[in-house]
Amino acid sequence: MANPDPMKVRLRRFALFTLSSFLLSSLGVLFTNPDLVEASTADLAAPEYIQMIGSTRDETLIDLEQNATGSFAIVGTTDGAVDGNMNRQLDVFVAKFDSEGKKQWLVRFGTPQDDYGTAVAIDDAGTVWVSGDTYGGMEGNVNKGERDGFLAKFSSTGVQQWIVHISTDVIERARGLAVDARGVATVVGTTYGEFPGFSNFGKSREAWITQIDSFGNRLWLQEFGTENADTIVDVVVDRDGNSTFCGYTDATIGTQSFGGRDAFVGTITNTGSRGWTYQLGTSGTDICYGLTTNSVGETFAVGSTSGTLSGSTNAGLQDGWILKLSAFGVRKWISQVGSSGDDGFAKVAVTKAGQVIAGGASTGNFGNSNNSGASDAFLAVVDSNGKFTSSRLFGTQSADGIAGIAVTEAQKIVVAGFGGDGLFGQSGFGELDVFVSRFAPLIATPSVTPQRTIRCKKLNKVIILVGTKVVCPTGFKRISNK
Repeated sequence: MANPDPMKVRLRRFALFTLSSFLLSSLGVLFTNPDLVEASTADLAAPEYIQMIGSTRDETLIDLEQNATGSFAIVGTTDGAVDGNMNRQLDVFVAKFDSEGKKQWLVRFGTPQDDYGTAVAIDDAGTVWVSGDTYGGMEGNVNKGERDGFLAKFSSTGVQQWIVHISTDVIERARGLAVDARGVATVVGTTYGEFPGFSNFGKSREAWITQIDSFGNRLWLQEFGTENADTIVDVVVDRDGNSTFCGYTDATIGTQSFGGRDAFVGTITNTGSRGWTYQLGTSGTDICYGLTTNSVGETFAVGSTSGTLSGSTNAGLQDGWILKLSAFGVRKWISQVGSSGDDGFAKVAVTKAGQVIAGGASTGNFGNSNNSGASDAFLAVVDSNGKFTSSRLFGTQSADGIAGIAVTEAQKIVVAGFGGDGLFGQSGFGELDVFVSRFAPLIATPSVTPQRTIRCKKLNKVIILVGTKVVCPTGFKRISNK
């Protein structure tokens, strides 16, 4: 029996680790929410278009980001001659598409060592940023440790502008990326080392967040954590560069540890001052993989859990979850979704009507949809109150998963990920390819119950209230939310 290709092994490990840790072999159907079996099947039917990107080897997609014009960019990792680019070790690829899904360009870049793309951002002018990790030295940089993080910038036509490393003398991983209206990039990740001016408390993995200007100069960096492992996985920013991020911790990084590994969501200003942190979890393993915010600052985060979150039921091995927080980090609701197999969400987007679309992968069955292979791509929709409304499971006999979701101005759903040959009837290039698709707007009518968040003050005491008709208690005066 031939030995497995080591590059393919490394690429598949990276793909599965980055998307989630929930890809095991299980079948069956149990539902956290009884409404699942009654959910609408009209949403997320056949895509309006789907295109495959790949080579005779393996490609995996890690992220997708859309700008205000509807153009979007994707990033991933390849060990093949994708789009005619030279085949060498594991390299990063980044591609830009117009608002109709037409590919405008694709660039492959890297070093003679293994390189991984982990996140992408695109501004309204079409400029593209890419974060990732490298075992080598990117152009003009020297690797300081075993594995360095990096940030690269490309023009709207795909011309590389610069690349900078984010590193200590040990190991760094850059995990999430966002760019604000100033052209400042915010990058997040984890480190085993110590950045200048910081001490790695407990000598375990610590979280870090940094902002880098449009010329590649670092504006500031914050490193923080507990006595155990801490990682920031994803980040979003407002126009001024104030950040909301999420990740996981093995201790208490918010107000309470639930045991095992917990997920967390937090904020930090554009000058590096930390705000609120919300921690959630069970006695098992709970991880936040992705998040987004809406126009009023509410946060929607997604991830996976091996336990039972408050007010929910675990359907199998690992379940996915969707969390909504107010602009002040107060929980509004959480929905746990799963099958009897392993399920988890990696990406999330929100429609104008408040419907929340989460995407990831599942090894189980949902309703009348049976799993096609090792894992299938999985989309779930909940309404503005967290009630399940619809889902879509699709895949091949290979490992399939969703790694990017965006909602267009016309409320169409752009979905990207990786999968095998035959996905939606499309011929692939190799064992594992990247797909980009678009679905029609959601049909299901969301049940919208308008809620508001108010702050009330009495002397030095400030309370936050969330509800449909909340008012300040007697003796308290309502104050500005800013």
